[in-house]
Amino acid sequence: EETNGSGNLFIRGESIDLRRQANGEQYILAQPNGAVTLFHDGTAKLATTSLGIDVTGQIELGDGHLIGNDSSDNLALVSSSGENIVFGSNSDLYFKTNASSITSTGNTRMFISGSSGNVGIGTTSPASKLNIINSSTIGWTNLGNAHILLGTTTGGIGIDTNEIASKGDHLYFGTIDNKDINFRTNGANLRMIIKGDGNVGIGTNSPAGNLH
Repeated sequence: EETNGSGNLFIRGESIDLRRQANGEQYILAQPNGAVTLFHDGTAKLATTSLGIDVTGQIELGDGHLIGNDSSDNLALVSSSGENIVFGSNSDLYFKTNASSITSTGNTRMFISGSSGNVGIGTTSPASKLNIINSSTIGWTNLGNAHILLGTTTGGIGIDTNEIASKGDHLYFGTIDNKDINFRTNGANLRMIIKGDGNVGIGTNSPAGNLH
């Protein structure tokens, strides 16, 4: 039955439970001092909470972007076919772990400056394009304390603020082309050079023999 009117419609009750007449399938359930729940095909999908909303299932945005749980109950963000995921901020970007709530967002693991674009790991004040800060050093026993690790702790290369170390194999320095290797101290002062032809110079950048 259809009823037309020009005024407002008020439905009052201790709780409101809207259902389909034919089989009792729920549409909306509103409870006093509690949730308002929306149903799809008889299953609760969206409910208001004291913090905001609670969604059962996944959220679909735009032309098929999805937010929800994956098969391992992790939060998943998936773009529609052929489209990208864009993270943006009007200022800086923080990537954190160990968050417990919206107001307790955990520990900063990576930071991107909104003004410079510099990326910081271990710092929120990166001074270069990529700035990694760690209080530990390699220590010459294993590579577990390296700031940057290439490979594994048992077979790789570790780098910290003033050390480069290899474990599990030899360490090689070289040039692909016929170019020199320069060793400098105190700024731009050249102390030793290995020329592309193999000659080594100490105190000269033009060695005339194997060692000059």
